[in-house]
Amino acid sequence: SIPIILEEALFNKNSKGVKKTDIINRTNPKKGYKIGLSFEVDNKEYIISINRKSSLQVVLECDGEDISSHTATNTFKTIEKVLGVDFKTFSQLVYQSTTSSLQFLTATDTNRKKFLIELLNLDNYLKLFDNFKTAHKSASAEVSEIKGSINTITSWISNNPVTSTKKKQLLEVPKAPEKLIADRTLVKERLDNIVEINNKINLNNQYKEQLSEIDIKELTKELKEPENTSELNAEFASIKTLISQASFIISKIETLGQSCPTCLQDIDENKTKELLEEQNDLVLKYNKRKKEIVNLVNKLKEQSKEYIEHQKIVGNFEKLSNLIDTKLPNKTEDKEKLESKYKDLTKLINNIQNEITNITTKNAEVIKFNTELDYLIEQVKEFKEKLEQKEKDLKEINETYANLEVLKKAFSTNGLVAYKIENLVKDLEDLVNEYLAELSDGRFGLIFEVSNDKLNVIISDNGND
Repeated sequence: SIPIILEEALFNKNSKGVKKTDIINRTNPKKGYKIGLSFEVDNKEYIISINRKSSLQVVLECDGEDISSHTATNTFKTIEKVLGVDFKTFSQLVYQSTTSSLQFLTATDTNRKKFLIELLNLDNYLKLFDNFKTAHKSASAEVSEIKGSINTITSWISNNPVTSTKKKQLLEVPKAPEKLIADRTLVKERLDNIVEINNKINLNNQYKEQLSEIDIKELTKELKEPENTSELNAEFASIKTLISQASFIISKIETLGQSCPTCLQDIDENKTKELLEEQNDLVLKYNKRKKEIVNLVNKLKEQSKEYIEHQKIVGNFEKLSNLIDTKLPNKTEDKEKLESKYKDLTKLINNIQNEITNITTKNAEVIKFNTELDYLIEQVKEFKEKLEQKEKDLKEINETYANLEVLKKAFSTNGLVAYKIENLVKDLEDLVNEYLAELSDGRFGLIFEVSNDKLNVIISDNGND
């Protein structure tokens, strides 16, 4: 029971696997228990107090000072750190008097070596070995990766040699036959509308013929628009009225006798004669002016007629001039000639377009070749730069890799650890043989032999291994 209690007090577990509820004597009615343990390390007194009921309370004191952690788990870690012995090693030491001590002898040689590594506090060497092993593995992978990159780059460069850096020249592309296409389009339009166009040409020719019939001399005349006759007509009407009035007066005077029919006075013949002459003069004057007006009106009417006729000619000239399309030819379109011209233009256009297509295709191949050549030259340059950098990286990593290889071997179980065990195990071997010699009266002896990463145990019986 004491070893179990020691294990529980120091590590909160036991190598026998006894449950917490079964640690108390089964005849004891209590549900919990207390454990008190004191020990010394480096002249310092430590006291452990454990109270386990429904929960666990652990107190660790050092020279009377409470150095417990906030949790029981961390307090047990502190205890293990103070002892300097882990649970496995402690169990091996406290159970030497039980069959569990035979685990060392019955274990495999590799596991025996592991036990000795733990017993002799050589774990740090293995930790260093693991670190160097990991670093070595990483360096090895990096070396493999760089070598793979170098092989890939070297293979690519050898498979893609730049035989020549000379580029091909582009061919001159003929101009597009835009004018020919435009001409053909016009010819096609003329063909499609030949009936309408010919009708227009014929009608246009009629307008030209009518225009040629107009007398140019008539057009060049400079005629002013005649005056309006309305004033003359009004004057003519007024004169007619005045003549009627004067004639009426003359008639009335001539019908008068020796006396006035109204007042019956005698009439002065001289005065009558004077009035009569005056009225006759007016009639003569008005008739003369009347005749002048008639002649003037007739003249204006003749001028107006001539002016209107001239305006009609000018208007007809302007109308025909506007109707005539100077762009239209005099001759009507010839359908056969147009069709022949259309075919010739089409053939010429096709030849030029085919030539453009062929040269464009060849130029595309030239551009592709030049582009691929530029790309290849650039790629080769980049790959050579990468190759130079990778070779530089490989040289650097190889140095690190070689150092890690040495360190990995040095700190492996076959290196410094084996050397340390081989030296340290001699003390254990001497102590074991001291007990064996005493207990077997010198019959049995023990030899520890370190071979590679194994620890062999050789037992001699009266000198026979």
